Amino acid sequence: MTKIFSKTLLTLLLLGSCNIDAALPPPKLTAHDTYEKTEEILKVHAKYKKVDKMIIGRAFKIFIDKIDPLKVYLFEDEVDKYVNPTDKFLSTATEDYEHQNFTFFSALYGSFLKSIDRRNAIEAKISYENLPEAVEFKTIEEMGHPKNEKECMEKLRMIRALQQDSIALLDTEKQEHQRAFIEKKRKNREKELITESNLERTRMVHTFFLKSIAESLDSHTTYFTPHEAKQFLVHIQQRLFGIGALLRDTMDGLSIVKVLKGGPAFKNKSLKKGDKIIGVNGNSIIGMDMTEAVDLIRGPKRSKVTLSVVRTVEKVKKTINIDIIRDEIIVEESRYSAKTEPYGDGVIAHLHLHSFYGDQKTSSSKDLRREILEIQKKHKLKGVILDLRNNGGGFLEEAINTSSLFINKGVVAAIRMHTGDVRRLRNLNNNKIWDGPLVVLINKGSASASEIVTLALADYGRAIVCGSKQTYGKGTHQSGSFFASSPENVNQKGEYKVTGGVYYTVGGKTPQLTGVPSDIVIPGIYHKTEIGESLTKYPLENDSISPLFEDDLADLHPLYRYKVKKALQSNVQKQESVDEYLPILQKSSQDRIELNKDYQNFLKALDNPSDVSYSEELFTQEDLQLTECMNIMKEFIELHNKKHKKK
Repeated sequence: MTKIFSKTLLTLLLLGSCNIDAALPPPKLTAHDTYEKTEEILKVHAKYKKVDKMIIGRAFKIFIDKIDPLKVYLFEDEVDKYVNPTDKFLSTATEDYEHQNFTFFSALYGSFLKSIDRRNAIEAKISYENLPEAVEFKTIEEMGHPKNEKECMEKLRMIRALQQDSIALLDTEKQEHQRAFIEKKRKNREKELITESNLERTRMVHTFFLKSIAESLDSHTTYFTPHEAKQFLVHIQQRLFGIGALLRDTMDGLSIVKVLKGGPAFKNKSLKKGDKIIGVNGNSIIGMDMTEAVDLIRGPKRSKVTLSVVRTVEKVKKTINIDIIRDEIIVEESRYSAKTEPYGDGVIAHLHLHSFYGDQKTSSSKDLRREILEIQKKHKLKGVILDLRNNGGGFLEEAINTSSLFINKGVVAAIRMHTGDVRRLRNLNNNKIWDGPLVVLINKGSASASEIVTLALADYGRAIVCGSKQTYGKGTHQSGSFFASSPENVNQKGEYKVTGGVYYTVGGKTPQLTGVPSDIVIPGIYHKTEIGESLTKYPLENDSISPLFEDDLADLHPLYRYKVKKALQSNVQKQESVDEYLPILQKSSQDRIELNKDYQNFLKALDNPSDVSYSEELFTQEDLQLTECMNIMKEFIELHNKKHKKK
């Protein structure tokens, strides 16, 4: 399961804090526990089966990023041997791991702890006067480790300037208090990381090592401390109430990246993309860890939360207070929407599926099936647009079931497991309810299960794919040590999720890295945005397997083959083709976009990355991408009908 914003939004931690809750003691991990947990993860990983020099080298770099994310503690010469290690250094570190020895990582952590006093001494020399102006968060983010105290001071001054810009918007009497709060928060964090004993310090090293080694395998493999595992389970198993917005930590507040459709903030209409939250219920959150700040924003259903928000209007920053009534978040965006547009003597259905969901009451495939049947009862259905834009995935079973609404029996997808075995995922039911013109609308936010559905329908020639140049490009499958657990049953040594396999469709292709290409490119809001699995750290490579259109049932136990073979004796999906329509449809679409002044203005807005709010506003006012997709569908219907009349 993948959520796109987990890949495209940066959540940096403040002033050198790490992504372990340092207010809690680290898990009671011995060296043996750490080794055993690492070996467990490797055993079920799709590619890597042992810790070698490459993995150790990656782990050193990630370890440094975790203890010093903003690169303000350790100097360049102190990290050089870890960032640019010799072959001998890596060999020794790898051998040490095999002997359950983490000396090098302990030494690195020790260097970090020694650097804390130096950082504090430099901070003490910095005044709030004459700070740099117009500092950009991205500039700080891209800077490397300082070479000396002078460079470190300049970087810390930039960080302080960025925070001061927001502090200056608070009431005068609160400004000094806020500065003191930031300073106290940093020192408390440092004290907690130093730990009270050598034993806890060793456990902290083991915890950071496990996190680093897991993430060195690929960007979707993660080690969770017991506390993090409990939080993860609470998030996926219980209902959370808040304001319904995607947030980005920018060190001087929480920036609103997106207001989620259907959530409280969307209904309230007072919070906007680009706003920056600097206070919650009268308490400043500048300098606060993002998790703590988000916890303040969340609360009981129907309770009120007051947000202090900085908004830039005509280049002037203003602070306003906004009251929002908390409610269940991501209401509409977590499900689907269904609409029809009249065309000729019938209608075109637009089915926008936001995720592949399933619970005891319903599922994405059941809901879509019901909607299509309802439309067919009321109208003459002439074409279906399956809109998977920003659909980050969900349950694989639902991807198979959704595909089966448009194809007959046969292989839909396959997973190559960590053992090397290829398990085929088949549609064995007569669920197909639409065999006419079908268009799948995608963008760079379409990922995982969305890509499986899109590729399957494209491989069978059942659909034309329109939208962004390609989808996100996530073709891996994750499993975990605790997905069936409850928060009370979390392993006190920690839990993990691991990339255990790669998806392929019936054509033997995986969307991994490359995504699913569009047959007809229709520029959308992400047209100029760099998004995708290929941009994540250490992604698995793309490959292929043999096509599975002819199913020899080789992956099944002999006892089951007869039953499945019997089910596949009728209504097996045959390969079709839409290729003959594409040249005409591509040319017509290109001409329409070039002649459409609104579309051209939209594309010009996308050329200016700093003006995203304008382009998104235009996108919201009129969904130009969907409108053009609808034009393509209308022409597709005419070409399809003309061909079949000849027959």
